[in-house]
Amino acid sequence: MRMALARGLKVDDVARRVSFFHSAHRDFFEEIAKYRAMRRLWAKLMKELGVQDPRSMWFRTSTQTAGSSLTTQQPFNNIVRATIESMAAILGGTQSLQPSSYDEGLALPTEESATMSLRIQQIIAYESGITNVTDPLAGSYFVEFLTNEMERKIKDLFDEIEAMGGMKAAVEKGWVENEIEKAMISEQRKIENKERILVGVNEFRAKEEPPITIHIPETKKWEEERRAYLSEYRKNRDKKRVAEALDRVKEAWGKGENMIPIIVEALKAKATHGEIQDAMREAQGFKTEWW
Repeated sequence: MRMALARGLKVDDVARRVSFFHSAHRDFFEEIAKYRAMRRLWAKLMKELGVQDPRSMWFRTSTQTAGSSLTTQQPFNNIVRATIESMAAILGGTQSLQPSSYDEGLALPTEESATMSLRIQQIIAYESGITNVTDPLAGSYFVEFLTNEMERKIKDLFDEIEAMGGMKAAVEKGWVENEIEKAMISEQRKIENKERILVGVNEFRAKEEPPITIHIPETKKWEEERRAYLSEYRKNRDKKRVAEALDRVKEAWGKGENMIPIIVEALKAKATHGEIQDAMREAQGFKTEWW
């Protein structure tokens, strides 16, 4: 937001168009509190930036249930996991939802498993009644306590990131990657030590796993079709214009210009998505090597 304001944009013009994408994980009440805390923090941050339009303080988010919570063992249990995670996200206030398919721990979903994910949404929406009320758990002593704790801890992380110079600096210093790795290791240790029980994984395991049909994509066929399309696409374009457009992308990136109009012009010149990405990477000093 600060970078947008520094470029001369108005805070309300940007804020009311911002949306987020989140993952809903295993801990039911913790996930509800997470969404509620983020809604509070977004509204407070926008007030601090001086928004005038109430819509700028709306926390718009879409949710995918956590792929990392899926297990390859007893995969049909993942239907229950996705349902619980979906309900947590809804009770927390998500506006759209994508439950992971039960077989995504093994492969891309089949038509059957994708349909089951759709049915999770439909049954919750049309049969459960939990979508009829906004924030129905407001006032619950436990949910309010967790929300307050979550808000405090998220704010502490925000402050830590700000002290480093912002998110870009935090990524460049390796702090973000390190925090993710620490969380992953901690979670894995809890599973291995049975501090966290995963049904079918470290407890209640089956002696035999029944076979399950998984989706096997025709990758070779798709690759050949895409290569043929790109070859034809590149034949029917002005190579000089493409090269000039990509040079302009590199130049604009190096100068810190607004990249959107530059990228639009490159696309009009028929540069491909990959070529534009490569140009931006090269402007940052990375050499693109295809294998």
